[in-house]
Amino acid sequence: MTRRFVPFDDSYRVPVPVNVSRAVACAGSVHVCGQLHMDGEGRAQDPGDLAAQTEGTMRRLYDVLRHAGAAEADMAQLQVFYRNDGSVDEAHYAETLAALVRGGARPALVMTPVDSFPSEGIEVEIDAIAIRDPERAESGAQGAAQARRHGDAVHVCAVPADPAALPGMQADSALDALFAALEGVGAAPGDVCRFAAYLRADPDADRAAVLERLGRAFAAPGPVLETMPLSRLGRAGEALRLEAVALRGTAAGTRPVRRLSQDAHWRWPGGGPWSQAIRSGETLFVGAQLPVDREGRLVGEGDLAAQTHAAMRHMQAALSALDSGFPEVVKVNARFTGDWDESAWGLNVGIRSDYYGRPGPASTGIVAPRLEIPGAMIQAGCVAESD
Repeated sequence: MTRRFVPFDDSYRVPVPVNVSRAVACAGSVHVCGQLHMDGEGRAQDPGDLAAQTEGTMRRLYDVLRHAGAAEADMAQLQVFYRNDGSVDEAHYAETLAALVRGGARPALVMTPVDSFPSEGIEVEIDAIAIRDPERAESGAQGAAQARRHGDAVHVCAVPADPAALPGMQADSALDALFAALEGVGAAPGDVCRFAAYLRADPDADRAAVLERLGRAFAAPGPVLETMPLSRLGRAGEALRLEAVALRGTAAGTRPVRRLSQDAHWRWPGGGPWSQAIRSGETLFVGAQLPVDREGRLVGEGDLAAQTHAAMRHMQAALSALDSGFPEVVKVNARFTGDWDESAWGLNVGIRSDYYGRPGPASTGIVAPRLEIPGAMIQAGCVAESD
């Protein structure tokens, strides 16, 4: 199919010039940029009102899906980053979101509470992945895992069964739920290409031990990895949440698969089975790229521009190693640290835009309290599609 870029327009713009699209459609998939309830001047609408902003943002999401040629029922994953200082009842909020989902879609819902957004007054940012395939199936135990399959593409999310359990036990139960949901739609653990872990950032969560435990669930070479430490999760005591994208046939070899080893450019801290990049068929996943040298040492300490360039050069090298490049990138996921404002965000996204060229991929950038490398200010991963 022809690659389609949905541009920003006068109804909604981000507050700085960027080479980023509202959505990119290619090879049957649609990747949507993080949508915000803003006006044509980049100003927050209904500032501070989570319910009103959620409704307005979902309207924008459906508008961009329509412009990308996707139906409402095509939505495979819905990711909701919402500001929560501990006062939001996530179960009630999830019901609010479910009531706003149209067309009979049952997307895998990834709920991600964050501390803040760069733009003043913003309470929620929502992005989505749609797959334009008439063959759809879902599986998963309610409250533990949700999986949505469109053709060979599977999007799944999972939470621990008992948020009061020790972090290691939570990791085991969330993995069990995730793998059971995959099996329910005909996929295997080896089909997982992208694996994301949202981890509680405080020391009691013992992130290193949890990540080691998660890594043991995959045979090497495993999926690409993204982590995002969070100040809190939706339930008291909850230590982690998991998200995965799988392509059926990756494990069985019915899809052509190429992998970039973990230490090709730099090594993920703590080791594990993780790949730097995976190409399965025409889809390429690049894991979270951190601003480190080959030995994993931080570069550009305290220098946002230098760190952004370092992460983007790693991404560029990973794409090139698997015969791709920025023109084929459809989605970038970036995570930032610190008390961000629009000026810092503008600097960061401006540097990244110079790598993309025009019109640019869809992109979602979210503030995190920290990253896995002490002193790192940014990480960025991506998905690319060949025509």
